[in-house]
Amino acid sequence: MKKLFAMLMALALLLSCVAFAEEAKNPVEIDRSLDARLNVAWAWNVTEENPTNADYPKALTGEWALSAAYISEDFIDEFKISGVQAGLLPVTPGAIKLTVEALLDHCASDPSLGQITDQGNYFHDHVYCFAGTMTFADFPDESYTLKSNWDEFSYVSRGEMDGDYNYGPAKTKVKGDDELLHWTEITGVSYDDQEEMKHIFMNTSGQLVLCYADKNIVNEKYDGSYVGIAYIFDKVVEEAAE
Repeated sequence: MKKLFAMLMALALLLSCVAFAEEAKNPVEIDRSLDARLNVAWAWNVTEENPTNADYPKALTGEWALSAAYISEDFIDEFKISGVQAGLLPVTPGAIKLTVEALLDHCASDPSLGQITDQGNYFHDHVYCFAGTMTFADFPDESYTLKSNWDEFSYVSRGEMDGDYNYGPAKTKVKGDDELLHWTEITGVSYDDQEEMKHIFMNTSGQLVLCYADKNIVNEKYDGSYVGIAYIFDKVVEEAAE
């Protein structure tokens, strides 16, 4: 019995060491708390050395996979939805794939000059428009597109080639076969209305959030607490080849 006990203790110690090693290899974990998921990132990787939001477009681009859905208490009350609790809703991971591309000066009539960011003063700057495609695992024959122009983000134009652009939430236009983006099929929650997801933003955990909000959350006086329903995506990171 003593020998068996000693073997079990040794095994437990070994497993704890393995777990510690795995934790050390992956020190940065996504904060999956509800507060973090709805906490709008108004900038990305802003430091003293990099005081601009230049990395925000880079962070938005790439492939994303659905990891969760969300519904608020206010949304449930407004549409008298029964049988569901406010908060995160379970989904099939990867049921939706979203690919986002940042297009520099795509909306400009002359990309060499940049986009006119202030018509009255004829100021220009180099800014991004965003385009995306969305696919549903259970509806492979359907196609969806997303589009956010540079001025659908918050922005400040201070002068010629001087301003802050492409940061924080943006309004987005989603076009496809189903205006509600198969919300009921994905989440199991149905409601009698046609509230479309028209905002997109990154949260402070680096996840992408496509949502319907009661207010225009592009305006910094509002925040993620106004989100009614949302799809939440994790970025797909390709494993490095050995």
